[in-house]
Amino acid sequence: SFANEGIATLLGGSGNITYTSGVKIIAKYISGKPGINILEALLNDTQVNGKVSMKYFLSAVICKRVREKSGMNGIKKLLCSGKSIEDFLMQTNELIGLNRENFNEYMRKAINEN
Repeated sequence: SFANEGIATLLGGSGNITYTSGVKIIAKYISGKPGINILEALLNDTQVNGKVSMKYFLSAVICKRVREKSGMNGIKKLLCSGKSIEDFLMQTNELIGLNRENFNEYMRKAINEN
């Protein structure tokens, strides 16, 4: 569901919040919590302000990176990567170099570059 929700949020936002606005809200939230485990926030679908899903918007940032690097073929690979977080991360590692070990650092940078 990470890729499914990510591409949907990238293209159409979520809960009346645009992709850009949601990522800005998450960036502000993360910058105020230097010790946050971003991967755990994604897995637990942490809600920011009770309305911004970390799962949806972090997955959207990942999908944006994949699309920029590999186009829609990369998105298709991500959508077919499997159901577990391990399957998802195996594919993101292949496509954009994002894996469990570098997740927090990579995502902090990606969010701030949006």
